[in-house]
Amino acid sequence: MESKDKNQIELLPVVAVKCIFWLILIAWAVICSVTVVKYQEELRLDDDRCEEFHEGWVVSDTVVPVTIPGKLEGNGTVVRIQNTIPQDIDDRTTIIVKGLHQSMRVWIDGNLVSSLDNAQTRPFGRYTSSGYIRIPLQADDAGKIIEIEYSAPNAETAGQLNDIRIGSDMGILFWMMESYGNDLLFAVLLLYTGVVIVLLGIVMRFGVAENPNANIIYLGVSAICIATWMLFESRLRQFYMGNLAVCDMIMWAAMFLSPVPILFYISRLQERRYSKLYTVGVAIALLINSVMMLLEITNRMDFYDLYPIGWLMILGEAILVLYTITQDWYRGKHQWRLLIGILIILIGALLQMWKYTHASTGVVTNGYISIGMMLFMLIMGISAVSSMIKQKQEQELAIKANETKTDFLANMSHEIRTPINAMLGFDEMILREETDEQIIDYATNIKKAGGNLLSLINDILDFSKVESGKMEIIKDSYKTSNMLTDVITMTYMKAQEKGLSFDIFIGKNIPRVLYGDEMRVKQILTNVLNNAVKYTEQGSIALSVNFDKLGEGIGRLRISVADTGIGIEQENISKITESFQRFDLQKNRSIEGTGLGMSIVAGLLKEMEGKLQVYSTYGKGSDFRILIPQEIRDETPIGNYQEDYRKGLLAQKPYRALFTAPQARILFVDDNIMNLSVAKGLLKKTKIQIDTADSGMGCLELTRKNHYDLIFMDHLMPEMDGVETLHRLRREEGNLNQYTHVIALTANAIKGSEEYYLSEGFHAYLTKPIEGERLEEVLFRMLPETYIIPAEESAEHVLDRLQAENGSMAEEPEVVTVQGCMKEIENMLKEAHIHVEEGYHFAGNSMGQFHWMIHLFADSFSVKYPKLLELYETGNEEMYTIEVHALKSNAKGIGARQLYQLAWEHEQQSRAGNWNYIKMHWEELCLEWTCVVNGILNYIGEEPIDLKEVAIAVETADNSTLTAEQHMLLDNCIEFVEEYETDSASAILDNLLQEELAEDVRCTFLEAKQALEDLDYETAIHKLKQL
Repeated sequence: MESKDKNQIELLPVVAVKCIFWLILIAWAVICSVTVVKYQEELRLDDDRCEEFHEGWVVSDTVVPVTIPGKLEGNGTVVRIQNTIPQDIDDRTTIIVKGLHQSMRVWIDGNLVSSLDNAQTRPFGRYTSSGYIRIPLQADDAGKIIEIEYSAPNAETAGQLNDIRIGSDMGILFWMMESYGNDLLFAVLLLYTGVVIVLLGIVMRFGVAENPNANIIYLGVSAICIATWMLFESRLRQFYMGNLAVCDMIMWAAMFLSPVPILFYISRLQERRYSKLYTVGVAIALLINSVMMLLEITNRMDFYDLYPIGWLMILGEAILVLYTITQDWYRGKHQWRLLIGILIILIGALLQMWKYTHASTGVVTNGYISIGMMLFMLIMGISAVSSMIKQKQEQELAIKANETKTDFLANMSHEIRTPINAMLGFDEMILREETDEQIIDYATNIKKAGGNLLSLINDILDFSKVESGKMEIIKDSYKTSNMLTDVITMTYMKAQEKGLSFDIFIGKNIPRVLYGDEMRVKQILTNVLNNAVKYTEQGSIALSVNFDKLGEGIGRLRISVADTGIGIEQENISKITESFQRFDLQKNRSIEGTGLGMSIVAGLLKEMEGKLQVYSTYGKGSDFRILIPQEIRDETPIGNYQEDYRKGLLAQKPYRALFTAPQARILFVDDNIMNLSVAKGLLKKTKIQIDTADSGMGCLELTRKNHYDLIFMDHLMPEMDGVETLHRLRREEGNLNQYTHVIALTANAIKGSEEYYLSEGFHAYLTKPIEGERLEEVLFRMLPETYIIPAEESAEHVLDRLQAENGSMAEEPEVVTVQGCMKEIENMLKEAHIHVEEGYHFAGNSMGQFHWMIHLFADSFSVKYPKLLELYETGNEEMYTIEVHALKSNAKGIGARQLYQLAWEHEQQSRAGNWNYIKMHWEELCLEWTCVVNGILNYIGEEPIDLKEVAIAVETADNSTLTAEQHMLLDNCIEFVEEYETDSASAILDNLLQEELAEDVRCTFLEAKQALEDLDYETAIHKLKQL
């Protein structure tokens, strides 16, 4: 909507110009109509007498006849002719006589009645301007003698006799309009078009938004010059300009200056590739014009004598343009319209020169050049319209591409967050369970780095908001020292890797608690510091942070980031905030980056009313100075930050649960097995009873049988997504959890998500990766108070305290390094196409967790494959997309790169509706999936699977399914096995074996029970998970 409004605002000036155009046109038509109606009688429009008055003329005082029009030879520079006025005249009869660069005087019956002589009134020049002399007659002039004297400045123009006509006033006017009206019409239209084009160009250049087509202003100026030339050379010019000398001056100036703006226009049309050449051409043209003007002023030569030079100048400029077009042609830039337009103008100019040269009867029409200019403007107008249409199409494509990019970023956010969820979840378990200080330090850095990675993902997502002006600033109170610690830790690690010195100067007067958008402040600092590290090869990075108090409760952070890097050239400093801008690529091609960092910084600072200043010396380094307004919540100074930072590291304590709640029971719903595993691991020490479901239908089945104190629901799931599941849960009468609080879980962490989920009926919202502390805080707040046992009251807390006081007598376990067996495992899993190192990292650097994850992946094949096969065979694109999305996430989590890539391609093509691609590559996906699963089964010593056998097993699965109650017992049994509670698990198995079961199910239970008795927990869980 905002973009639409903006487009409407930008169109307002264009609409205004159009309105002015039509108003003037309508007003002119109304005025003409009113004038004709009002003065019809006086004008005598029906009297249209006009005829030639060429017969009967003789040389004065002789009987020598004279031919009109013609030339009278041998009479010097003064010629005088006479005739008798016809008898059929009245008071409205007029005679008009045309002269060519001659002074004229007219006598009737010896009395001077009219003259045309500008020699005394014109400031300079030798020729009298060409024009008509009008002799009004009275009725009593009939039969009288009329004499006309022609006086020329030289013998070349002497004796030239031109057209003489007699008729009524209106008849003479009609004849002139009929003979020369086309020139006037062309001139008026050209003038009007030029003015409109100039106004439109001004609007484009200085309006709401600049437009590359604004260079049409030069085309408009050129059109005005040519129209002026036409108007002041027209045979009708005496009707609107009395002083013909002034007409001549304006005419010649407009004529010789008209090509100059065309050169400017074409130069910009050619993207100024030949600007120097055109500048020289314009300079020469102006010089020639100045010389001709000087010769005219000093009466040494007249414009009429110099016009061949002027025409040659115009031809030279046309040839210059043709040369540049030819050069572009050789370079592959084919400008057809411009070439045709210039050729038309050139042909018009040549024809006009020819007509001037052969004109011997006075002022000639300039129709050729005017028509040429009109056609040129028409062609250029078509070119401009085509350009604007193309720009409009490109804008629409850009908008569509931007929308596609936003969707892609949202999807990628989900995909990136899924492995981060596992990584940070397992890292949180390390922090909670590990006691080695060095490992805790490593894990702490992982946690901070992971948090920073999430922040960068949000940066990418927010870039589209920066572009569209929809960036949101969410203010809240935050501790300044914590914010600085997060930023400094990340930068210190990167600087250390490159061997750079990282100097920190934190002002002691900075308030302890500020109010603003902490995440955005960290984004700004992180982006600027990352740039400093990336573009500095040796030397140091310096961060200086201070605070200026501006008033009561308000102030600003004053930040400086200086480096000894490569620096920025002065002409590039103003461009660093442009999107995707990278400079000196020859030197910096090895430096990774997209060029978005500083663009995001500029957008954020604009929204926060901050300021960025850059000082740089190329080759020596840069200094970025940032001002960020912030409100003050606690004015207590942070003091010596460096000392507090060191103490904070030493004072870090191992994780301890906020509470325990063994009576509480919650449900986690997620289609990703690893996410469920992470969630259960994070809450292990809280003793909460946790059930899991991998689909919306599974959630509804469990909620019908069991009451839960809280439900955590993932959004994107197969069959039914989280929102639909919640709505069905709320509508289902008699469901034990119809009114249970439900918390939304999603990896699509974009602005507005929380409001969306709350509006759909969720009670809270958590982003993935799930933070352990945040999860516990939600549980602590939303679980019944009677279930909560604070940590300081729990038996585990007391035991930990006693161990801390007395020391632990347990022997230290033998340390086995992962690196020692990594290569061996890689070789063993080579057939599975699994990159062990990648899967190991996704498992939180836990080899045990990695083994658990590949077991789960292989176990899930017998369920996941038949489901995906069915969706493929039925052509269910929507559900197929969801299922293959889950396969992609799980494959990435174990390091199965090839399978991940294939699943990703299937997801994208299915989402785009390209089902032909799915059919062509279905077998390839299945073969790779089977290869991964069989490689895992071979690694763990089990028989490989066959796709046909899996499909047959699905067809007969209905005969061996468990009841809902049996499934509940099975889930409890698996949980007891995972917690190594053998007796409880065996008791449940005994109960299940007493019920009626399918033979294959009974055999599986017996195998699991035997494995449990042999303390082979992995095999027991594997067997139970098959059911």
